Amino acid sequence: MSSSIGQFGSHPVLRYAPRDAVPPPPLEWHFSRLGGKLSGLYSITTSCIDAPFCRAQRLAAVDDDVCSRCYAASALLTYRANARESMERNRRKLNEAQFEPPKKWPSMTALRLLSHGDFSSARELKALYRLAQSAPPGLPIAMWTKNLSAVRDYCDPPPKRLEMIYSSPKIGVEAALPFRFSRTFTVYTAADAIPEGVFRCRDRCAECLECYLPSGAKRVGVVLHR
Repeated sequence: MSSSIGQFGSHPVLRYAPRDAVPPPPLEWHFSRLGGKLSGLYSITTSCIDAPFCRAQRLAAVDDDVCSRCYAASALLTYRANARESMERNRRKLNEAQFEPPKKWPSMTALRLLSHGDFSSARELKALYRLAQSAPPGLPIAMWTKNLSAVRDYCDPPPKRLEMIYSSPKIGVEAALPFRFSRTFTVYTAADAIPEGVFRCRDRCAECLECYLPSGAKRVGVVLHR
């Protein structure tokens, strides 16, 4: 047995813990089955309501920032509220000292990392890279992020099989393609606002896979869903 000393009034109390106490079960990865234009895809994601980077982005957002129109926050506060806890569990998994890949992968067309939240630290980024490396061979994988400085400053490059997509922070303003990223993804207010030469999102990701393959367009635009 192990013991610890607590306090009851002015008297110390010796507490005993059984030697064979069972530790809590390990956390498991949660795969989100996506719908709408993302039907056929799965995601391993954090929750934008709870991820520190996302919270800071939303607090600082102004009207022309994509984060001020966050569809993921709206979903997690309403019809997908029951998924929030599982997504926050993924963030805790990303921060575990020892990385453990998923024990079982569902059948899917492609994997999206960070569909409803972003990463917040170098440790989380490293774990996301390892997740991509541990995925079944041949599975297309892409990761959207606005955390540009963390990717740029992290010492290791992303795995070659991972398509890194920089989500332009401003609505209607295409960001320059950053170092270590595969393409940019920019939100526009209307279809006719998407510049010539920018691939327009077809809203059928499983059929298109433009964002998930190395051969895909380097500049992608999507119309804001109101």
